[in-house]
Amino acid sequence: MKIQKITPIYSAAGERTLAKQLNAETLFRAPFGANSSRFYFLKDFPDFLSGYSHWTSCVLPKSPHLIKWMTDMGDEGERIALETRTYGSVLHYVIAESERADGQPFRFEGEASKWWRDAVRMYMEAHGIGLHLYDTWCANVQNDMFAWQSFKRDCDVQVLAVEFPVHSKEYRIGTPADVIALVQTKEGRKLAAIDIKATTRDVSASRDYQLQLHFIRWAFNQAHGETMQIERTYNWSLMDRAKSPGRYRLKEQVFASPIEGKRTGALTEELFFLYMRLNVLEGYYRPSGEIVTFEDGPDGQAIMLVQKPGEWLKQWQKGGKI
Repeated sequence: MKIQKITPIYSAAGERTLAKQLNAETLFRAPFGANSSRFYFLKDFPDFLSGYSHWTSCVLPKSPHLIKWMTDMGDEGERIALETRTYGSVLHYVIAESERADGQPFRFEGEASKWWRDAVRMYMEAHGIGLHLYDTWCANVQNDMFAWQSFKRDCDVQVLAVEFPVHSKEYRIGTPADVIALVQTKEGRKLAAIDIKATTRDVSASRDYQLQLHFIRWAFNQAHGETMQIERTYNWSLMDRAKSPGRYRLKEQVFASPIEGKRTGALTEELFFLYMRLNVLEGYYRPSGEIVTFEDGPDGQAIMLVQKPGEWLKQWQKGGKI
């Protein structure tokens, strides 16, 4: 896995507004950690930033239903989880490319649909997904993109950026926001952060998704408060894929602290220190900003590696463009 450079993908409207008004700091994804244990770093900061999913998995309890499902399903559960993650990456890519200022418009059929159909195949092959699912995945993309376009029409959505990096050096957390857009509400047009979930189950009540959107809104507004403020946060997901055309589910997330009398900012701070304590106890975090990871070595022996953000940055700079 290579180091990934994460910069905003601007739409034509975003290039005229966000790109000119805001200074989005580039995130680099470190080349270790699983999909749910991502780490990022910045050019001018000595510590790693924990990926959002890793952070929430440390501080929030895992669903007992999910634990039981993974235990009951065994290897089959791992396969389904891989397919779900990979399809999610496909849908995110197709949305990003179709919204990019110099990207390719989404077309359902014909020669103009070749770019996204090729992308589906590429993602499947890269992650070892059986190509017997190719036609199903293409049909799912068509349904899901119909739902996405319906949402844009229904709420008069003007996408400004996709994969917009947000981070907090104070809390050592970083993540790309799926979509930053202007959305029509009852109170007028509002700047919103939209989290896209390529799932048909209702994620609206999930505490980790609520906290994620709260963090994105908080970090974005901390960095750009005098220029631009996110005023709405939404989860966007699919209703079901059994029916065509696709339908979507939209849930506004109004984050409220589960601790009476606690400000949400104070709650975030408490959860951050809980995360730090857990990682110190497990030996994964060092005050110097280093992260300890483990890889499979010869004869099944685990090798402990000390990861330093400065060294990864030098490696990326030496390698030039990715």
